[in-house]
Amino acid sequence: MTAVVSADPSGTCQDETGRRLVSAAYELIATRYVLARHQIAAAILDADGGVHLGLHLDAMVGRAAVCAEAVALGTARMATRAALVAVAAVRFPKPTEEGPARIVPPCGLCRELLLDHAPDLKAVVPVAGAGRCIPLAGLLPHKYVGTKWPAHPNPPSLKGSAMDFRTPEVDKLAAEVIPEEFFELSAKDARDVFFADTRMLDGKQLAHNRYRTNPLSLIDHLAEQLELSGSEALLDIGCGNGFVLEQLRPRLADGRIAGLDIAPGVLRAAEARLAGVATPCEWVERSADDLSCFDDDSFDRVIATYMMHYVPDIDRCLGEVRRVLRQGGKFVLTTDRTDSMVEMYELHFAVLREMDAPKRLFKATPKARISLTNGEEYLRPHFPHVELRVWQDQLRFARAEAFMAFYSAHNYCCAASEPGDLGEDFFEELRERARARVQAVIDSNGYFALTKFTGSFVCS
Repeated sequence: MTAVVSADPSGTCQDETGRRLVSAAYELIATRYVLARHQIAAAILDADGGVHLGLHLDAMVGRAAVCAEAVALGTARMATRAALVAVAAVRFPKPTEEGPARIVPPCGLCRELLLDHAPDLKAVVPVAGAGRCIPLAGLLPHKYVGTKWPAHPNPPSLKGSAMDFRTPEVDKLAAEVIPEEFFELSAKDARDVFFADTRMLDGKQLAHNRYRTNPLSLIDHLAEQLELSGSEALLDIGCGNGFVLEQLRPRLADGRIAGLDIAPGVLRAAEARLAGVATPCEWVERSADDLSCFDDDSFDRVIATYMMHYVPDIDRCLGEVRRVLRQGGKFVLTTDRTDSMVEMYELHFAVLREMDAPKRLFKATPKARISLTNGEEYLRPHFPHVELRVWQDQLRFARAEAFMAFYSAHNYCCAASEPGDLGEDFFEELRERARARVQAVIDSNGYFALTKFTGSFVCS
């Protein structure tokens, strides 16, 4: 993620030590800031002139968060036994806050921790708008006073759109890698093969939660679009294993839920997943283009999440959704851009070329059938109001095996969806070559990244 530009506060410092440390801390947080993950960076100077950096680690549980000064202290002590001379920390503003990055004093716990290890340490602190280097011991026992920014008068959304992973390099890669032709997978195969059980869905869902870098999940994005009050009737077409419904259900405590799927294997898993909840749930096994079991005007909300490309008759399905949707209700269709996770396709096609694989395998995701690019063309004939709301993420895998499980859950970019006469030896070689390429990237960069471009059409 590229952080918002914010001025370097080192120019306010009154001495060279302060300027050096503040500049180093600012440079780190300006490039590593992530909402709800990394807010502050710290720099510690040792007596030999070395500068040691640390990054604040935020957490959903406040007590689990780690201050940047503590991380920098650990980094310093791993690198040198030299005395520690001075410390500085810089806080980066959130997207909802106005103003530049700021020098911040160590918190009370950090003051005690730092002085345990370096009794003569000095700290760069903001005094009357300037950065001054003062003995850290002089800040005890005075109470720590936090720094707050004034609220932005027009704050940007923090749900999805504030995260921007799109770069010219990714766009160029997509133009070079993603084919125009895409796999077309039948509803029958979806029912009897791909979703005969939940393994593929489980693998994808686990990876998207565990390895994401957007602090707000896709479910957060979806909930924002649905604007639930708690009493709505919601229909999930293509509900799969109930993963989405399970997380939306607390927002529908006084409402009701219907889950529909063509595949009995995953539908039974969804039913088991929500067994015992007080919210009334109904489970229906049938194709999404046949909602005849539901009366007109039955639902306040209808969702379709990464499933519309499997529906035999998309136009009929959307007409049925419009029929069962109540006046003033919303239909939210979530899908990808065709170049979502382009890094996986670049890797996949490179391996296929090495193996001299059949040309029929060089196709894009089946989601290209109805994607963020062409989805509005399908929706406009049925809904007078259609708005696209994008959401981005980047999955980062620090272990090759974790990526390989995700790659497998995608049927090796659909190469195994219609394998034809390809034998197990082919896929064993595919896995070995792919794993080696991923491991090389991890060894070089620390992780293998997949940039996810997705979003929802909100229709009414």
